[in-house]
Amino acid sequence: MNYSFNKINLVAIYSLFLLVFFSITFGWGIRTVSLSLVIFAYSIMHERYLGKIKNYNYFALFFAIVTSLIWFLFYFDWDYYSRITSGRLSMYEVKFDQLMENGFTQWIFGNGAGSDIVEKSFWWGAKGAHSDLITSLVEGGLIFLAIFIYLHYFLYNTVRFTNAKYLILPVLFSGIVSNGFLSRPVAMYILMLAFAGFYSQRSLKELSNVKTE
Repeated sequence: MNYSFNKINLVAIYSLFLLVFFSITFGWGIRTVSLSLVIFAYSIMHERYLGKIKNYNYFALFFAIVTSLIWFLFYFDWDYYSRITSGRLSMYEVKFDQLMENGFTQWIFGNGAGSDIVEKSFWWGAKGAHSDLITSLVEGGLIFLAIFIYLHYFLYNTVRFTNAKYLILPVLFSGIVSNGFLSRPVAMYILMLAFAGFYSQRSLKELSNVKTE
């Protein structure tokens, strides 16, 4: 079976994405997964169409920067966005203060397992950074943060010639803004099976090419 997106009807793909997106958004309200689906779909669309438009990347970057500046200067409200992001912004502020209290050793090796969990008045119970990236830095220091970043680079470098490359950005995004796919056992198992499936499909294709030469 050939899993190349070049040979799959994009209408069917995006219809499925929209169905899953709206089911998650309005059914379970899991925003991280919903946005990850959007990023996944955009990655495919960018390679198939958008990336081939002349100067598209420069225009898209310029548009993103200008839009972000306008939003931040005229529409951003800390309390409102902290509330709708489940206290993330307030927790990021807490983590910044926590990190600023670190000494040299804590910056390198971290503060240890569980040090990311704190209790604050803006949340009903003990809560972590809600970000694997920040948790890695708080608990494991710069060494563990480097491992976290390298893991994503290793995954991309392993599958960059297969369709699994479209999964890397959603995985990285989920780990930055939440307890991502790699830190959730069931999601991680499914994800690794997907990576293995795409990679083995590529390996079988390479093997068949060798035999026909």
